[in-house]
Amino acid sequence: MQYRILSVVLFIFSSFAVNAQERLEIKGRIIDRKSKPIIGASVLIKSTNGSSSSDENGSFTLHTELKTFTLLVSNVGYVTLERKITLPLKSELILALDESEYELEDVIINTGYQRIPKERATGSFVQINNELLSKKVSPDILSRLENTTPGLIFNRGASSGFGNPPITIRGQSTIQSNSAPLIVVDNFPYEGDFNTINPNDVESITVLKDAAAASIWGARAGNGVIVITTKKGLFNSKTKVNFNSNVTIGNRPDQFYQSQISTSDYIEIEKLLYSQGYYNAAQSSFSKPTFTPVVEMLIAGSDPSEIEKLKQYDVRDDYDKYFNRNMLNQQYSVNINGGGENQQFYLSASYDDNRESLIGNEFNRISLNAKNTNLFLNKKLALNTDLRYSENTMFKNGLPRIKTYATDAFTRTPLYPYAQLKTK
Repeated sequence: MQYRILSVVLFIFSSFAVNAQERLEIKGRIIDRKSKPIIGASVLIKSTNGSSSSDENGSFTLHTELKTFTLLVSNVGYVTLERKITLPLKSELILALDESEYELEDVIINTGYQRIPKERATGSFVQINNELLSKKVSPDILSRLENTTPGLIFNRGASSGFGNPPITIRGQSTIQSNSAPLIVVDNFPYEGDFNTINPNDVESITVLKDAAAASIWGARAGNGVIVITTKKGLFNSKTKVNFNSNVTIGNRPDQFYQSQISTSDYIEIEKLLYSQGYYNAAQSSFSKPTFTPVVEMLIAGSDPSEIEKLKQYDVRDDYDKYFNRNMLNQQYSVNINGGGENQQFYLSASYDDNRESLIGNEFNRISLNAKNTNLFLNKKLALNTDLRYSENTMFKNGLPRIKTYATDAFTRTPLYPYAQLKTK
């Protein structure tokens, strides 16, 4: 009888010991690297079922019977933390999570009137950041948009004024009037030449493609809006100097790429046609048409050896010698930016020297840009100044380009294969 009573007492005592171990409590806080609480983080004791989550203050509570265990803390956008814990704790348990490198950044859309998050933007739009713009090397900003912006159509065969190629957004929206979209640079409509905008000064571009843009810019937005945001300095930042250089070299055109009749065969055909009287009607005509040198020599009865000498010439050799060269595009840009508590500044200078493969066709540009912002009255008043200077020199066929010329004369006029562009 005494043995049974002792067994019951031991059983009750062991039950109380187990319950005492299960009531071990763990309290802690989960924060990020900026000491801000992380809400909804998952806290799990490895190899057990004990789990919890952090509240609005980043605090959590767990119960366990283990004195040594591994704690796993995870949350979306953060790197999972694994920490070994030994009880009892000597101080408050604070766990700091690092942001994941794969966390998606907030996309900000600039409509030219306001900057709003992507999820708040209505309508159809395309956002092109600085990284995407820098992947393509070109002297003008429109060339960098080409083939990177869905719905933006270029027509390189015509001009819309100021040397700008006509561009349309999502097709033709009007028949008779101007179909060019509205261009907005730093929140102001821009009516100048795109060639004066330095691509290295552009931070981002937003293309507004539907009627939602009309609620911001009115009827002028009927053809779409291209919003360009340029770079600027930052408040409370150290002075930074950035230098960018691009050099592009291209091969000269191959004049012999397209097959054509040889000079020798061409002359032999002219001699055959002359012998069969092909030019008799033209000789007796009152219009006096111009003949090729070989036909003129045949009519004049010149020495056949003089005709044979012409077989050594090929006009394509002269094209390559006097009209073609290797394409060379050079771009150099430097900018200085920074700011203090109540001031930010951005200064840039760039030089472009672009030479096309056709000798005489060149484009040179010097661009200067100075932006400054000052804050007054406890940062309630801002004074912005923006000064820009651009000097463009464009040559076509060696002459300053004032209008868009037609195709070059030497490509419009068919020449005989043995023509000489420069006589010795």
